[in-house]
Amino acid sequence: MTDEFSDRTKRGSLLATIAAMYGFGNALIYGLGTIFDWRLTAGISAILPLITLVIFYLLPESAIWLVRKNRLHEAKDSLNWSYGPGHEMQ
Repeated sequence: MTDEFSDRTKRGSLLATIAAMYGFGNALIYGLGTIFDWRLTAGISAILPLITLVIFYLLPESAIWLVRKNRLHEAKDSLNWSYGPGHEMQ
């Protein structure tokens, strides 16, 4: 998904950020596991994926997927949502 929306100059740093966030998340959960009971730690670690699930439900479909389904107007709307108004879309 990162390659669909990111500029070529920023793509590497965005992918590196994803890997760093995975590492940070693992370290955070291991750290919480040393402080709290395993049930509370599991509950805390379930909150972020649930929030992510809700956010993904609210996001528009990918412009590439919409173009493949021949829904070009919706693809343009999706790109306008992603990049904001004022960008040239074809």
